[in-house]
Amino acid sequence: MQVECRQIQVHPIPEMTLSRDTVICQGDTITLSVRSRKALSFAWRPDYNISKTDSFDVRVVSEYSTGYSLVMPYASGCIVDTTVHVHVSKNRADAGPDRILGDGARTVLGGPLTSLGEEFTYTWLPSQFISDVSDPNPVVNPPYDYTYYLEVRNSFGCYDIDTVVVRVTCNDLNLPTAFAPESPNMESNSFGLKNRQIIKLNYLRVFDRWGRLVFETTDVTRRWDGKINGEPAPFGVYVWEADGFCIENRRFKRSGNVTLIR
Repeated sequence: MQVECRQIQVHPIPEMTLSRDTVICQGDTITLSVRSRKALSFAWRPDYNISKTDSFDVRVVSEYSTGYSLVMPYASGCIVDTTVHVHVSKNRADAGPDRILGDGARTVLGGPLTSLGEEFTYTWLPSQFISDVSDPNPVVNPPYDYTYYLEVRNSFGCYDIDTVVVRVTCNDLNLPTAFAPESPNMESNSFGLKNRQIIKLNYLRVFDRWGRLVFETTDVTRRWDGKINGEPAPFGVYVWEADGFCIENRRFKRSGNVTLIR
């Protein structure tokens, strides 16, 4: 039997300064740095979303959380293999597709890609003609072409912005098909034009089923409260007719039915 002993020499980890694990917002850029005078080379991996792989300073743009490993050989034979973790805080704003509305109509804003959860806050700008500026899916009814901005911010401070253009056209009249005078809802307890781009109303007339005139106005903002000579009109279907001009100087002349509900 023969025994041979050898002394194993352990070298200390070379002096170095290395970027710490960090958190960035989705789409942001960060510089990872290492300083070590005795390192023979630097090799960063993986090689995607990174400015270069063989430098002591590299810039990364991460869409997903990634661990960037760094390998540094030394003349002593030591090889340092370490990793810097870049955690990505995701945040997405989706205001939805651009759309075209009829004059006086409403629409719901917001798209399916918006980040949802208690850690997110939502802000719509501007705050005009919108139901709730903090709702990811508010209802809007602008009187003319309008651009809305949605900002989504998370608890880490990351934010994203998206826009949606709402175009309003005066190509038809906007009148309800039914109304209930006793309803507490101001939107449904009277009958009248919802259009906002009418520059001249020649007349809006309402007739009962026998053809008798029960309401008439040339004021775009005036609405029928469901009364005839101060008395509640009976339940039933009434006929309306209207004539006037849109803001685009487009003539309209329409007629239709409305149901009075009691």
